[in-house]
Amino acid sequence: MPSRLSHRRAQTGGEGRGLHGPCAHHREHLPLLQRHALQPLLQEVPAQGPRRRPRRRAAPVHNRRRLHGLRRLPLRLSHRAALHSDRVGEGAVSGRAGRRRYGPRRRLVQALVVGLLIGVPLLNVVKIDVVQGTLCSIGIRSVEVTCSLGALQVFLASGELYWRLLLPGLFFVALALVLGRVFCGWVCPQHMAGEAGDGVRTLLGRNDGAGPDPPRRYRRARNLYLSILAAGLVSTAVVGVPVICYVCPVGIICRTLFTGTFFGRVGGEIFIVAAIVGFEVVASRRGWCRYICPLGALYSLFPMGASLRVRRDAARCVECGACETDCPMGESPMRGLVRRSCTNCAVCIDTCPEGALHFSSRLVSSARRRLNLERRSRSSQGNPYLP
Repeated sequence: MPSRLSHRRAQTGGEGRGLHGPCAHHREHLPLLQRHALQPLLQEVPAQGPRRRPRRRAAPVHNRRRLHGLRRLPLRLSHRAALHSDRVGEGAVSGRAGRRRYGPRRRLVQALVVGLLIGVPLLNVVKIDVVQGTLCSIGIRSVEVTCSLGALQVFLASGELYWRLLLPGLFFVALALVLGRVFCGWVCPQHMAGEAGDGVRTLLGRNDGAGPDPPRRYRRARNLYLSILAAGLVSTAVVGVPVICYVCPVGIICRTLFTGTFFGRVGGEIFIVAAIVGFEVVASRRGWCRYICPLGALYSLFPMGASLRVRRDAARCVECGACETDCPMGESPMRGLVRRSCTNCAVCIDTCPEGALHFSSRLVSSARRRLNLERRSRSSQGNPYLP
């Protein structure tokens, strides 16, 4: 049975279509000058079969869901290692070289906090009273330092305003306005316990990331977050007792260390901390910090437009998903998704193989820009040829 191609050849006088010109039966319709100019192109060329569409290569693992319009899930560590096995060349090395690493600095701050938690009760036992109290409410000589939520509960429970507690509380508020939730990521003992829980998750093979919440789920979680804070503050005002401090893991850890040092006994409330860590290991990574913690809810109320935030350099980002996998709070700097739950722990900055993430603050940027303008104006006064 003759094929469609042979039938076409019979219609065109046995000639196929050229590579660059029309078929042979169109030659007679061309003007003489144009026919003479196109003579080399109109020579008879062997007929070609139907062109096949080039086979499309399969998309990489980390791009398949994006190509299909689906939500990209966090990569496991094995996938991430496979993605970067071929990038340990000059690009990856240059991305890591000369970069600030915040992990050792954060570990140093956490070590100082642990030393403060353990050392202050021991100093008080041996009658060295220069520093008294616990991390939640510590006194240095005549200066009292209390967390913002603790000071607010004291004001609501007593109905009075204590200036000795107001100024330290405002200091932590100013710190949150400038540096974001650094208290949660660098100082909070519950965050350290959560990092220990992450180690247990790794041993159990549950090393996948928390993953960013969809917008609808994030709004629900935030409403739950703020509702718990509001309920605790209203209960404190009604009962006259700091209710939140009795269930706060930071307060429980501080009281346990204090009573264990002075009285040699540990209360049963320490099991609340153990239950929280167990819940985060089994069910939800950093579930307390992301959905329940009243102190984190209070700090998330402050505007973060001018505070310290994680920024992405789009020119260096390869969208590998490493930051999304390792982020304990479920943020995704790769997609520009850094919300109020970010604690500025800098884990994503340290884990980025290309060095595409960095800290940036609008206040610092504006001050640096103003300083550069002053330097340029000062230099232009001495040298008129400078811009």
